[in-house]
Amino acid sequence: MLQKIDFLLPEISQYQVLHHFTTKLYEAFRRQGAISCRLLGGMDRINVPMQDPPDLTIAFNGTLRMSNDKLLCDVIKVPHLACLVDPPYRFYHLLQSPYMILGCDDRFFCNTLKSNNFPRTLFVPHAVEPEIAFKSDQERIYDVSMLATFIDYQFLQKSWKKRFAPFLCSLMNKTIEVTFSEQNTSFLQVFDQILDTNKSNLSAETYAKILQELEMVIKGKERCDLIRSLKDMTIHVFGSTVSKKGWQDFLNQENLHHVTWHEGVPYLTALEIMQKSRIILNSSLKNKEGAHERIFASLACGAIVVTSENDYLKETFREDEGILFYKHAEIEKVNGALHTYLSDETKRSRDAAIGRDIVLKHHTWDQRVKDLLRELPAIIKQMQ
Repeated sequence: MLQKIDFLLPEISQYQVLHHFTTKLYEAFRRQGAISCRLLGGMDRINVPMQDPPDLTIAFNGTLRMSNDKLLCDVIKVPHLACLVDPPYRFYHLLQSPYMILGCDDRFFCNTLKSNNFPRTLFVPHAVEPEIAFKSDQERIYDVSMLATFIDYQFLQKSWKKRFAPFLCSLMNKTIEVTFSEQNTSFLQVFDQILDTNKSNLSAETYAKILQELEMVIKGKERCDLIRSLKDMTIHVFGSTVSKKGWQDFLNQENLHHVTWHEGVPYLTALEIMQKSRIILNSSLKNKEGAHERIFASLACGAIVVTSENDYLKETFREDEGILFYKHAEIEKVNGALHTYLSDETKRSRDAAIGRDIVLKHHTWDQRVKDLLRELPAIIKQMQ
């Protein structure tokens, strides 16, 4: 039985997202009442568990490494739940620990881990705090907003010719093509199938690197394609860049004068932008059986969300329930649908309210805690 859990804050996190997630999951566990919880930052993340070991440690996107390069959970011999917000191929080093439990935000990734002889995995989709701010009379000064980092996918894809063998470039380009044409198939599944057909053997390092490249190109292309598809409306884009070019360069190059670019903002500011937006654009084609937090937070803040269709989201949401689903092959249809919402505030606010109710019922951190407390004990018992 879990009696004491330590929550380990990250050292760094772009936009402070992981700090926010850690704190809100910690608060949700505390609301359960029966478990002692400690939120630890700095050196306390090491010193406190070493001196007074908990029953479980939890962190987002990995865990702590000690000065001798060992994982903290291996040193204190305590199970650790790493809630991943990125795909697990970025964290292969964690699979070696007998104390590691991986929480994935996409069910496909969970199944992939299990099929590769790592059974200690749980589906832990993103969530929001139930107290998230919402005012029915909130002035919504942004018609359409997107919160996303710019990725120069065109430059990245062209660079493959210099960094990968020709046959690998061909496989990677084919993977991109199929991923955008087959709505419900993960790019990881596509690449594995193409790779198997070509009987190619890659080192684990090269394989992981290729998947990361594919992920970046898919995210970058989808964000740009979504913006390109929208006409005759004012769009505000908030985000930094991981490339030499940024959103401003892209917008100038594409002559997208109806789009205004802003610097990236911390997560709490992002929530304020959601509260002031009528519609939020979300690109998450890499998640075919999961969901990004931005979907739930936007709905909780009273905005309509535009996002790529996937099976997990359709289990709790239908059309006209706060989410406008699109298929990339039919992305041009989004423009007309958004104009309908922007011209009918009564419908927009009514549909957004339905979506908010669904989020508060199914997609809060409190709901995720209930799921974890139901599933974790069996996994931890198997580890003993």
